[in-house]
Amino acid sequence: NIGTRVAIPVLMYHIVDHAIDSNISVEPSLFKEHIDALVSAGYSTVSLQGYLDSLSSHTSQKGKVLITFDDGYECFYKYAWPILSKHGFTAVQFVLTDWIGQYNWWNPRARYLVKHLSWSQITELSGDGCDMGAHTTNHQSLAKLSRSQISDNMLFSKMAIEQHINKSVKAFSYPYGDYDTRSREIASNMFQVAFSVDQGTLDPREDPYTVNRLSINDQVSAKDLIFAVEATSNLSGSKIRYYLEEIKHNKTKFSHDISARSKFFT
Repeated sequence: NIGTRVAIPVLMYHIVDHAIDSNISVEPSLFKEHIDALVSAGYSTVSLQGYLDSLSSHTSQKGKVLITFDDGYECFYKYAWPILSKHGFTAVQFVLTDWIGQYNWWNPRARYLVKHLSWSQITELSGDGCDMGAHTTNHQSLAKLSRSQISDNMLFSKMAIEQHINKSVKAFSYPYGDYDTRSREIASNMFQVAFSVDQGTLDPREDPYTVNRLSINDQVSAKDLIFAVEATSNLSGSKIRYYLEEIKHNKTKFSHDISARSKFFT
């Protein structure tokens, strides 16, 4: 039944920077509103290890969220991490190891230039409690690569990060969210968890190598964020769409602003 399970929502951010206008960016002021809203609603972050413990024990942690950032941009160090740290929050940062300290020239579709974290910044963040994850070396779609290329992309990125932070890298994020049976199998042999970009959340008993996340950008208000977190906290990934149907039929307390809320679940 709805509400009988409590999952840990996973939020996915990319860019937190007032100078970047993109469908994957968030203004620092709005990011602060997001975090303040989570605090006011009684939420705090779970570390990556805490999240893994929850998965392995098939349990959940009420009032917890896991915050993730893809691509490893320097603006995380400048704007997002100070806001997170102020509240004792943490996050998982997925970095591209061939583009450390460089601009995002790997992305020809981007209409903006944004710099990636340096190794010194990554090392400092790791020491301050930010978890580091692998995101391949160069952000290629794994579904388009050979099996050996997929393996090399995962392994080389994992090894490079571990060499610099002197910690085991346990998490992986699929570039573009693209994965197939090969990449999922390879990820399961190298990491303890892997994240997609599919909307929703993960029931503790579902596949830890295709974890859904809630994609957050400038179109998501603080109220939207709390709605999504509260909704997905009480649902398995397979029931998100069912929950939306319940909302549309005015069967829940979240029956207001359907057009704004439904963007999380389509």
